[in-house]
Amino acid sequence: MTSEPVFTLNAVDHKDLAEHTEIFSIHDMEYYLWIKVDPHIAKNYRLYQIDEVGKKIKLDLNIGDFLQHEPGRIWYKINSMFLNRDVGQHVYRMHFVCVNGEPITHSLYFSYIVQREDVNRPYIYMPKEDELQVRL
Repeated sequence: MTSEPVFTLNAVDHKDLAEHTEIFSIHDMEYYLWIKVDPHIAKNYRLYQIDEVGKKIKLDLNIGDFLQHEPGRIWYKINSMFLNRDVGQHVYRMHFVCVNGEPITHSLYFSYIVQREDVNRPYIYMPKEDELQVRL
């Protein structure tokens, strides 16, 4: 029995990134993040690098250490522990090269926003009456 991955994102062209950015609670992030790429890219290109866009400090990570992919398949399985889990938006670029020997490259992007719930600071819609200071 095969099942669809649960914790997923789509890898898309940069112009389509806004409509494909997902919001995750830090508590809902699973161990593996599944990235879905266009079938044409999956069959004709090979991933050679992933980097976080806009990050000042670049990490030199070996893709083989945190990513699994079967050639021709549309799903890339990433160990999410290697991805940025800080609060806020994170954008990653996947660099692909054509497998038929031509020096053609293509980049796809995936993005997510991490939220954390702060149980010590509940949202207060309005201040209590005794906290109001009325100036006349």
